[in-house]
Amino acid sequence: MVGCAKFVFAHAGNHELISSGLRPKIPAELGTSYRPPELLIEDIRKVKIQRAYIMSNKAKSIAWDLFSDLRKELVELQKIRSHIIGFKIAFVSSGIGLVVANIDKVSNFLFVIPAFAAVFFDLLIHSYSFSIKRTGFYCRKYLEPILRNEYELSEEYLFWEEFMASPEAGKNVSFWGNLGITFLAVVPAIIALFAPFDLFISPFLGACLLAVLIYDIVALYKPIVFSKELVYYKNPRPCVAIFIVENNKVLLALRAIEPAKGKWDIPGGFINPGESAEKAVVREAEEETSLKVSITGFLGSLPDVYGNKKVPTLNLCFIAEIVEGEPHPRDDVAALEWFPLERLPLKMAFAHQYKMLLWCRNRLNRP
Repeated sequence: MVGCAKFVFAHAGNHELISSGLRPKIPAELGTSYRPPELLIEDIRKVKIQRAYIMSNKAKSIAWDLFSDLRKELVELQKIRSHIIGFKIAFVSSGIGLVVANIDKVSNFLFVIPAFAAVFFDLLIHSYSFSIKRTGFYCRKYLEPILRNEYELSEEYLFWEEFMASPEAGKNVSFWGNLGITFLAVVPAIIALFAPFDLFISPFLGACLLAVLIYDIVALYKPIVFSKELVYYKNPRPCVAIFIVENNKVLLALRAIEPAKGKWDIPGGFINPGESAEKAVVREAEEETSLKVSITGFLGSLPDVYGNKKVPTLNLCFIAEIVEGEPHPRDDVAALEWFPLERLPLKMAFAHQYKMLLWCRNRLNRP
Protein backbone atom coordinates (compact mmCIF):
# COMPACT_ATOMS: atom_id res chain seq x y z
CA MET A 1 0.00 0.00 0.00
CA VAL A 2 1.36 3.34 -1.02
CA GLY A 3 0.80 5.76 1.80
CA CYS A 4 1.22 9.47 1.91
CA ALA A 5 2.60 9.57 5.41
CA LYS A 6 4.66 12.65 5.97
CA PHE A 7 7.69 13.05 8.18
CA VAL A 8 9.40 16.17 9.35
CA PHE A 9 13.07 15.90 8.59
CA ALA A 10 15.59 18.30 10.12
CA HIS A 11 18.68 18.85 8.02
CA ALA A 12 21.26 21.66 8.30
CA GLY A 13 18.97 23.66 10.57
CA ASN A 14 16.02 23.65 8.10
CA HIS A 15 12.79 21.65 8.43
CA GLU A 16 11.80 19.93 5.21
CA LEU A 17 8.63 18.00 4.46
CA ILE A 18 9.20 14.46 3.30
CA SER A 19 6.45 12.41 1.76
CA SER A 20 6.49 9.05 0.09
CA GLY A 21 7.61 10.76 -3.10
CA LEU A 22 10.36 12.86 -1.58
CA ARG A 23 13.53 11.65 0.09
CA PRO A 24 16.16 13.60 2.01
CA LYS A 25 19.63 14.12 0.63
CA ILE A 26 21.54 11.35 2.36
CA PRO A 27 25.34 11.56 2.77
CA ALA A 28 27.22 8.90 0.82
CA GLU A 29 28.69 7.50 4.05
CA LEU A 30 25.22 6.24 5.08
CA GLY A 31 24.53 4.17 1.96
CA THR A 32 21.12 3.84 0.27
CA SER A 33 19.30 1.42 2.59
CA TYR A 34 16.06 2.64 4.15
CA ARG A 35 16.11 3.85 7.76
CA PRO A 36 13.39 5.44 9.86
CA PRO A 37 13.54 9.28 9.80
CA GLU A 38 14.47 9.66 13.47
CA LEU A 39 17.46 7.31 13.06
CA LEU A 40 18.39 8.95 9.77
CA ILE A 41 18.48 12.36 11.44
CA GLU A 42 20.85 11.04 14.11
CA ASP A 43 23.07 9.35 11.49
CA ILE A 44 23.35 12.52 9.42
CA ARG A 45 24.19 14.54 12.55
CA LYS A 46 27.03 12.12 13.33
CA VAL A 47 28.30 12.29 9.74
CA LYS A 48 28.32 16.11 9.88
CA ILE A 49 30.32 16.01 13.10
CA GLN A 50 32.70 13.47 11.57
CA ARG A 51 33.16 15.64 8.47
CA ALA A 52 33.85 18.69 10.64
CA TYR A 53 36.45 16.65 12.55
CA ILE A 54 38.08 15.53 9.28
CA MET A 55 38.17 19.14 8.04
CA SER A 56 39.76 20.19 11.33
CA ASN A 57 42.44 17.52 10.87
CA LYS A 58 43.04 18.66 7.28
CA ALA A 59 43.45 22.27 8.39
CA LYS A 60 45.85 21.12 11.10
CA SER A 61 47.85 19.06 8.59
CA ILE A 62 48.01 21.91 6.07
CA ALA A 63 49.12 24.36 8.77
CA TRP A 64 51.86 21.98 9.94
CA ASP A 65 53.13 21.30 6.38
CA LEU A 66 53.20 25.02 5.58
CA PHE A 67 54.90 25.76 8.90
CA SER A 68 57.60 23.15 8.15
CA ASP A 69 58.18 24.49 4.63
CA LEU A 70 58.51 28.07 5.86
CA ARG A 71 60.98 27.03 8.55
CA LYS A 72 63.10 25.36 5.83
CA GLU A 73 62.92 28.57 3.81
CA LEU A 74 64.06 30.54 6.86
CA VAL A 75 67.10 28.29 7.21
CA GLU A 76 68.03 28.93 3.57
CA LEU A 77 67.57 32.69 3.98
CA GLN A 78 69.79 32.66 7.05
CA LYS A 79 72.46 30.73 5.14
CA ILE A 80 72.41 33.27 2.30
CA ARG A 81 72.60 36.15 4.76
CA SER A 82 75.60 34.53 6.48
CA HIS A 83 77.34 34.11 3.12
CA ILE A 84 76.73 37.77 2.28
CA ILE A 85 78.25 38.85 5.61
CA GLY A 86 81.28 36.65 4.94
CA PHE A 87 81.66 38.06 1.42
CA LYS A 88 81.34 41.59 2.81
CA ILE A 89 84.18 41.00 5.26
CA ALA A 90 86.39 39.50 2.53
CA PHE A 91 85.65 42.23 -0.02
CA VAL A 92 86.00 45.19 2.36
CA SER A 93 89.19 43.91 4.01
CA SER A 94 90.74 43.03 0.60
CA GLY A 95 89.81 46.42 -0.84
CA ILE A 96 91.29 48.34 2.05
CA GLY A 97 94.38 46.12 1.99
CA LEU A 98 94.95 46.72 -1.74
CA VAL A 99 94.62 50.49 -1.37
CA VAL A 100 96.99 50.56 1.61
CA ALA A 101 99.52 48.33 -0.20
CA ASN A 102 99.53 50.65 -3.20
CA ILE A 103 99.04 53.95 -1.39
CA ASP A 104 101.98 55.52 -3.20
CA LYS A 105 100.57 54.54 -6.61
CA VAL A 106 96.84 55.24 -6.29
CA SER A 107 94.66 58.07 -5.03
CA ASN A 108 93.43 58.16 -1.42
CA PHE A 109 89.92 58.56 -2.79
CA LEU A 110 89.91 54.83 -3.62
CA PHE A 111 89.21 54.20 0.10
CA VAL A 112 85.66 55.28 -0.75
CA ILE A 113 85.04 52.10 -2.81
CA PRO A 114 85.23 49.57 0.07
CA ALA A 115 83.31 52.05 2.27
CA PHE A 116 80.39 52.31 -0.16
CA ALA A 117 80.58 48.55 -0.73
CA ALA A 118 80.26 47.93 3.04
CA VAL A 119 77.15 50.11 3.23
CA PHE A 120 75.52 48.47 0.22
CA PHE A 121 76.28 45.03 1.65
CA ASP A 122 74.50 46.14 4.83
CA LEU A 123 71.40 47.08 2.85
CA LEU A 124 71.45 43.68 1.14
CA ILE A 125 71.79 41.99 4.52
CA HIS A 126 68.89 44.08 5.79
CA SER A 127 66.68 42.94 2.90
CA TYR A 128 67.27 39.29 3.82
CA SER A 129 66.65 40.08 7.49
CA PHE A 130 63.35 41.67 6.46
CA SER A 131 62.36 38.51 4.54
CA ILE A 132 63.24 36.35 7.54
CA LYS A 133 61.19 38.48 9.93
CA ARG A 134 58.28 38.66 7.50
CA THR A 135 58.16 34.86 7.29
CA GLY A 136 58.42 34.63 11.05
CA PHE A 137 55.57 37.12 11.43
CA TYR A 138 53.34 35.01 9.17
CA CYS A 139 54.15 31.87 11.16
CA ARG A 140 53.50 33.61 14.46
CA LYS A 141 50.23 35.28 13.48
CA TYR A 142 48.53 32.67 11.30
CA LEU A 143 50.11 29.25 11.82
CA GLU A 144 51.32 29.06 15.40
CA PRO A 145 47.87 29.78 16.94
CA ILE A 146 46.38 26.92 14.87
CA LEU A 147 49.13 24.52 15.89
CA ARG A 148 48.95 25.50 19.56
CA ASN A 149 45.17 25.10 19.73
CA GLU A 150 44.85 21.95 17.61
CA TYR A 151 47.81 20.06 19.10
CA GLU A 152 46.99 21.14 22.68
CA LEU A 153 50.52 22.35 23.39
CA SER A 154 51.48 23.41 26.87
CA GLU A 155 51.71 27.08 27.77
CA GLU A 156 55.34 26.46 28.77
CA TYR A 157 56.18 25.43 25.19
CA LEU A 158 57.44 28.36 23.14
CA PHE A 159 57.51 28.48 19.36
CA TRP A 160 60.68 29.82 17.75
CA GLU A 161 59.37 33.35 17.25
CA GLU A 162 58.06 33.48 20.83
CA PHE A 163 61.38 32.21 22.17
CA MET A 164 63.40 34.77 20.19
CA ALA A 165 61.26 37.54 21.69
CA SER A 166 61.76 36.26 25.25
CA PRO A 167 64.54 37.43 27.64
CA GLU A 168 65.96 33.87 27.74
CA ALA A 169 67.05 34.18 24.11
CA GLY A 170 69.65 36.81 25.02
CA LYS A 171 70.61 39.89 23.06
CA ASN A 172 71.72 39.76 19.46
CA VAL A 173 75.22 41.27 19.07
CA SER A 174 75.47 40.59 15.33
CA PHE A 175 74.08 44.08 14.65
CA TRP A 176 77.01 45.77 16.40
CA GLY A 177 79.56 43.41 14.83
CA ASN A 178 78.24 44.03 11.32
CA LEU A 179 78.05 47.80 11.87
CA GLY A 180 81.56 47.79 13.34
CA ILE A 181 82.97 46.35 10.11
CA THR A 182 81.20 49.09 8.17
CA PHE A 183 82.70 51.79 10.40
CA LEU A 184 86.16 50.30 9.91
CA ALA A 185 85.68 50.87 6.17
CA VAL A 186 83.96 54.26 6.40
CA VAL A 187 86.35 55.99 8.81
CA PRO A 188 89.49 55.62 6.60
CA ALA A 189 87.41 56.76 3.61
CA ILE A 190 86.29 59.96 5.37
CA ILE A 191 89.88 60.69 6.44
CA ALA A 192 91.11 60.09 2.90
CA LEU A 193 88.48 62.44 1.44
CA PHE A 194 89.69 65.40 3.52
CA ALA A 195 93.43 64.70 3.47
CA PRO A 196 94.14 66.11 1.00
CA PHE A 197 90.93 68.09 0.54
CA ASP A 198 89.53 68.47 -2.99
CA LEU A 199 86.91 71.19 -3.37
CA PHE A 200 85.03 69.38 -6.13
CA ILE A 201 85.30 65.73 -5.01
CA SER A 202 85.59 65.68 -1.22
CA PRO A 203 82.29 67.43 -0.26
CA PHE A 204 80.22 65.47 -2.80
CA LEU A 205 81.61 62.02 -1.94
CA GLY A 206 81.62 62.86 1.78
CA ALA A 207 77.94 63.89 1.71
CA CYS A 208 76.93 60.80 -0.26
CA LEU A 209 78.87 58.50 2.05
CA LEU A 210 77.43 60.15 5.15
CA ALA A 211 73.87 59.93 3.76
CA VAL A 212 74.03 56.23 2.92
CA LEU A 213 75.73 55.52 6.26
CA ILE A 214 72.91 57.22 8.19
CA TYR A 215 70.32 55.36 6.12
CA ASP A 216 72.21 52.13 6.78
CA ILE A 217 72.23 52.68 10.56
CA VAL A 218 68.53 53.59 10.64
CA ALA A 219 67.55 50.60 8.46
CA LEU A 220 69.52 48.15 10.58
CA TYR A 221 68.65 49.60 13.98
CA LYS A 222 64.97 50.42 13.48
CA PRO A 223 62.80 47.44 14.51
CA ILE A 224 60.54 45.93 11.88
CA VAL A 225 56.88 46.09 12.94
CA PHE A 226 54.39 44.37 10.66
CA SER A 227 51.33 44.89 12.87
CA LYS A 228 50.94 46.86 16.07
CA GLU A 229 47.83 44.84 16.84
CA LEU A 230 49.52 41.41 16.84
CA VAL A 231 48.38 39.66 20.01
CA TYR A 232 48.48 35.94 20.63
CA TYR A 233 45.33 34.74 22.41
CA LYS A 234 45.53 31.48 24.31
CA ASN A 235 41.85 30.66 24.00
CA PRO A 236 40.39 27.91 26.22
CA ARG A 237 38.77 24.77 24.82
CA PRO A 238 35.00 24.74 25.48
CA CYS A 239 33.58 21.78 27.42
CA VAL A 240 30.24 20.75 28.89
CA ALA A 241 29.57 19.28 32.33
CA ILE A 242 26.23 17.51 32.82
CA PHE A 243 24.50 17.12 36.19
CA ILE A 244 21.99 14.31 35.61
CA VAL A 245 19.68 14.63 38.59
CA GLU A 246 17.02 12.27 39.88
CA ASN A 247 15.39 11.97 43.33
CA ASN A 248 17.75 14.56 44.81
CA LYS A 249 20.76 12.55 43.64
CA VAL A 250 23.36 13.32 40.99
CA LEU A 251 24.97 10.79 38.65
CA LEU A 252 28.78 10.81 38.65
CA ALA A 253 31.20 8.82 36.50
CA LEU A 254 34.39 7.02 37.51
CA ARG A 255 37.12 7.81 34.96
CA ALA A 256 38.62 4.82 33.13
CA ILE A 257 41.43 6.72 31.39
CA GLU A 258 44.03 9.38 32.11
CA PRO A 259 44.07 12.12 33.15
CA ALA A 260 42.64 11.55 36.66
CA LYS A 261 42.03 7.83 36.07
CA GLY A 262 40.07 6.25 38.94
CA LYS A 263 38.58 9.54 40.18
CA TRP A 264 34.98 10.67 40.18
CA ASP A 265 34.06 12.96 37.33
CA ILE A 266 31.02 14.86 36.10
CA PRO A 267 29.76 13.37 32.80
CA GLY A 268 30.65 15.59 29.86
CA GLY A 269 33.45 16.44 27.48
CA PHE A 270 34.75 18.70 24.74
CA ILE A 271 32.38 20.40 22.31
CA ASN A 272 32.90 19.18 18.74
CA PRO A 273 33.46 21.53 15.78
CA GLY A 274 30.16 22.87 14.46
CA GLU A 275 28.29 21.73 17.57
CA SER A 276 26.37 23.82 20.10
CA ALA A 277 26.82 23.36 23.84
CA GLU A 278 23.23 22.08 24.14
CA LYS A 279 23.79 19.40 21.51
CA ALA A 280 27.08 18.45 23.15
CA VAL A 281 25.22 17.85 26.43
CA VAL A 282 22.83 15.38 24.78
CA ARG A 283 25.61 13.64 22.86
CA GLU A 284 28.05 13.32 25.77
CA ALA A 285 25.34 12.08 28.15
CA GLU A 286 24.40 9.28 25.76
CA GLU A 287 28.02 8.42 24.93
CA GLU A 288 29.09 8.11 28.56
CA THR A 289 25.94 6.97 30.41
CA SER A 290 23.66 5.46 27.69
CA LEU A 291 20.97 7.95 28.77
CA LYS A 292 18.89 10.29 26.67
CA VAL A 293 18.59 13.53 28.63
CA SER A 294 16.86 16.87 28.41
CA ILE A 295 18.41 20.11 29.68
CA THR A 296 16.51 21.75 32.54
CA GLY A 297 18.91 24.54 33.50
CA PHE A 298 22.28 26.22 33.13
CA LEU A 299 24.42 26.72 36.26
CA GLY A 300 27.32 28.77 34.91
CA SER A 301 30.89 28.35 33.68
CA LEU A 302 34.29 27.85 35.30
CA PRO A 303 37.85 27.83 33.86
CA ASP A 304 40.25 24.96 34.44
CA VAL A 305 43.10 23.05 32.78
CA TYR A 306 43.10 19.55 31.28
CA GLY A 307 45.84 16.92 31.42
CA ASN A 308 49.58 17.12 31.92
CA LYS A 309 49.89 19.71 29.15
CA LYS A 310 47.63 22.06 31.13
CA VAL A 311 45.34 22.77 28.20
CA PRO A 312 43.07 25.69 29.25
CA THR A 313 39.36 24.80 29.27
CA LEU A 314 36.10 26.66 29.82
CA ASN A 315 33.53 24.33 31.40
CA LEU A 316 29.84 25.06 30.83
CA CYS A 317 27.69 23.42 33.49
CA PHE A 318 24.14 22.19 32.74
CA ILE A 319 21.44 20.41 34.78
CA ALA A 320 19.57 17.66 32.93
CA GLU A 321 16.89 15.08 33.58
CA ILE A 322 16.52 11.58 32.19
CA VAL A 323 14.17 11.22 29.25
CA GLU A 324 14.86 7.61 28.35
CA GLY A 325 17.14 4.71 29.24
CA GLU A 326 19.03 3.19 32.14
CA PRO A 327 22.51 4.31 33.20
CA HIS A 328 25.29 2.08 31.88
CA PRO A 329 28.96 3.13 31.71
CA ARG A 330 30.34 3.60 28.20
CA ASP A 331 33.21 5.28 26.38
CA ASP A 332 35.89 6.41 28.89
CA VAL A 333 33.74 5.68 31.97
CA ALA A 334 34.53 2.71 34.25
CA ALA A 335 31.47 2.98 36.51
CA LEU A 336 28.46 5.17 37.30
CA GLU A 337 27.03 5.89 40.73
CA TRP A 338 24.23 8.02 42.18
CA PHE A 339 25.40 10.35 44.95
CA PRO A 340 23.03 12.16 47.34
CA LEU A 341 23.51 15.91 47.11
CA GLU A 342 24.28 16.01 50.83
CA ARG A 343 27.10 13.40 50.56
CA LEU A 344 29.16 14.40 47.58
CA PRO A 345 32.75 13.18 46.98
CA LEU A 346 35.33 15.58 48.37
CA LYS A 347 37.93 14.79 45.72
CA MET A 348 36.96 15.13 42.09
CA ALA A 349 38.90 14.55 38.87
CA PHE A 350 39.33 18.27 38.14
CA ALA A 351 39.72 21.32 40.35
CA HIS A 352 36.62 23.21 39.25
CA GLN A 353 34.18 20.34 39.72
CA TYR A 354 33.58 20.47 43.48
CA LYS A 355 32.52 24.11 43.16
CA MET A 356 30.14 23.08 40.39
CA LEU A 357 28.69 20.37 42.65
CA LEU A 358 28.02 22.99 45.31
CA TRP A 359 26.32 25.17 42.68
CA CYS A 360 24.12 22.24 41.72
CA ARG A 361 23.19 21.44 45.32
CA ASN A 362 22.35 25.07 46.09
CA ARG A 363 20.21 25.36 42.96
CA LEU A 364 18.23 22.19 43.66
CA ASN A 365 17.78 22.97 47.37
CA ARG A 366 16.53 26.45 46.59
CA PRO A 367 12.87 26.80 47.68
